[in-house]
This record gives sequence, structure tokens and C-alpha cells, in this order.
Amino acid sequence: MAFATIDVTKGITGTIPVANGGTGLTSGTADQFLKFTGTTTLSSAADNAGSLVHLNTTTGSSNVSTVDVDNVFSSTYENYLIIFDLTLDTTGADPMFRFRDSTPGSLSASVYTQAINGLSSDNSAVSAYTSSVQTALQVAHGMYNQGSIDMPAMMGFAYIIDPVGTSTTTNILWNFGQRASNGLQRGFQGYSLFNNQTSVRGYQWYGSAGNVHNYTFRTYGIVNS
Repeated sequence: MAFATIDVTKGITGTIPVANGGTGLTSGTADQFLKFTGTTTLSSAADNAGSLVHLNTTTGSSNVSTVDVDNVFSSTYENYLIIFDLTLDTTGADPMFRFRDSTPGSLSASVYTQAINGLSSDNSAVSAYTSSVQTALQVAHGMYNQGSIDMPAMMGFAYIIDPVGTSTTTNILWNFGQRASNGLQRGFQGYSLFNNQTSVRGYQWYGSAGNVHNYTFRTYGIVNS
């Protein structure tokens, strides 16, 4: 049987009807998807408010002194979600977080404050991590070094509120779990503030000692409307 040859160099212009295998649409805009409005009709529609748009995944398994995720925040979205997991290679080290600008460079002025509370797996309360003004956020302390175990010692998410705007400060809501240096599991919730009206474009993780390894950071934009 002979097969027909299609010359893909000859482009098709115009609108192809749904009945002929097309969409019936000539164009769309960013962050739209196709939906059926009838049995044979397609239309474009905006993503639902609150839906997530994946922007970046940064991952690695070798030891690095810092993990920089640059230029993921923009005026396209007001708020963002970071889903993360990581391990530090030094037992007892603290996971540290700070923002980065468009240069890119770390924003390390003394403008960070926070309050984070936790509960340990032995049902004891973990002292609140509160801080006066600091040059970075100590998100938790006393991490456990997983060594060769292929699982993170800390995982969770951070909700970033309006990092790009220069008329407001940037707020962070935290929810994460951690394996502590004493072997217990801990769950945390908290709030942090970057008390500076600088436009934030990215972020950095590092350890108070040693290196970061076995890490994944996923960044999402949150659709407003």
C-alpha cells in the first residue's frame, strides 16, 4: 500500500473548523485554555482564579553552598507558591532563606523578621522561631543529615505575597515538616516579613553550616482572575 506524503512546508492559514479537526479559533492569549461550549464548539477561556501556573523547577543532588532561583517573579502574577524539599549535609545546621533581586543578587539587608511555631512528634511544643531584624530568615534549626537516604529532611511550601510590588512589603506564609537533629519529626507553620519595598525577583536557600543537597524547588504563579 502506498502512503500519501504531506508537505508540511506549505502552511495552512485561516481558521480550521472543529468539524474538520481544528479549534475554530484564530488566536488566544497567555494563560488561556480550550474548552467545549457545545458538542461541536470550542472557545478559549482564562484559567480559574487560584489555579497554579508552573514557572520553574530547580533540582539537584550534589552538594552546593547555595541554591539560587532567579527571575521567577514578575508582574504577570501578584502571588506565588514555592513547593520545596531539601537536606543539609551537616547535622544541626539551620536552613536559611532570603530573596534576590533582578541583578541577580541576594537581598541581605537587615530587613527580615519572622515568627514560626512547631509541634514535635513526641507531642512537645517547639519553641517559636522569632527574630529581631536579620539579614536572612532562619526558617528552622537543627536539621538532620539524611546521609545516603534518598528522602528530604525538610519539605513543605511557602506562599509569597506580592514580591514584585515596590509600594508594599513582601509577606511569606510557611507550612512545612522537618526531621530534626534529635531524630524527631516536627511540623511548622509561620509568617515572615521582608520589610523593604524592593522589587523581589527570586530567592536563595543555604545552610548556616555545610551545604545543601538533595533539593527540589518548584515555583508557581497564582492566577488572580
